[in-house]
Amino acid sequence: MSIIETPYGSFPEEYQIDKLEDLCVKKNGIQTGPFGSQLHNSDYVSIGTPILTVEHLGENRILHEEIPKVSDQDRERLSRYSLKKGDIVFSRVGSVDRRSLVRDDEEGWLFSGRCLRVRPNPDKLDSVFLSYLMGLPSFKEYIRKIAVGATMPSLNTEILSDIPICYPPLPTQHAIARILGSLDDKIELNRQMNETLEAMARAIFQSWFVDFDPVRAKAEGRDTGLPPEIAALFPDGFEEIGGREVPRGWGFVTLGNYIEAVKGLSYKGEGLCDDGIPLHNLNSVLEGGGYKYPGIKFYNGEYQERHIIQPGDIIVTNTEQGFDFLLIGFPAIVPKYYGETGLFTHHLFSLSL
Repeated sequence: MSIIETPYGSFPEEYQIDKLEDLCVKKNGIQTGPFGSQLHNSDYVSIGTPILTVEHLGENRILHEEIPKVSDQDRERLSRYSLKKGDIVFSRVGSVDRRSLVRDDEEGWLFSGRCLRVRPNPDKLDSVFLSYLMGLPSFKEYIRKIAVGATMPSLNTEILSDIPICYPPLPTQHAIARILGSLDDKIELNRQMNETLEAMARAIFQSWFVDFDPVRAKAEGRDTGLPPEIAALFPDGFEEIGGREVPRGWGFVTLGNYIEAVKGLSYKGEGLCDDGIPLHNLNSVLEGGGYKYPGIKFYNGEYQERHIIQPGDIIVTNTEQGFDFLLIGFPAIVPKYYGETGLFTHHLFSLSL
């Protein structure tokens, strides 16, 4: 059986191979975002049309948190950078293998100058199929190899245009896209459910162990609303210890007796980059607790083993950004999204038992 060889793998002989440029729409099929002179940070507004930056390119999905916006006037001025469903947005600099598929929710959004947009010709390529092809580890490695620049890899329209794309007949593409898309939708639904469950767990913890609602209900002769076996675990009154009201029979312990807190990396600004080790930082924690995905940074400078962090580890902020104490002392669990190894900054503690 004959096979087709590409820089990122082998494919069956019934596949075709063409340059990406020839598989995209004729006009601006592969396009760079607006130059810096066309759009400044001062142009961003609180209400308007979202504009994608590299930080919002998730794993084939666009992250919707804290996206900058532009006015209607700027949207019209930059209309040539408008996104359509089925577009694929690449990081132009740094993490050049990052890409996200534009879905219904992002129709009409814009993309920034740090991004490249690919718009496949639907008569030749299923954009969902293409995006999954571009997500293959071997394809990502190939993209990193062909990027230009040693310290700051970058892509341009010429590099993307010349990439060979190996693809099956369109009906086969549609079938592959449908199957993988369904699995991806299920994964996204599970992620959203996990977020909802995490929020519920935080609310229950706040009610039981911070506000002591079950204890107050029992002290006032009210129904706790809990199953009897759980309600029985809570005392029916309070006592004062060290000037603080606590449930009767409870006490205080020193957290340091049970955990070890390690302060993170005091990093240098020149070590920050778009292609390096994920660096969890103060902006990685939501006010009130929880992980904040768009806040991630990347780092390629020096660090020590104690600054390494892994998925499932707990980070706690030790610094405040304002004067309302909405952030300091709040935790987050490091997600698997950014890989098995990361770093954390000196604005955070890592907690371990």
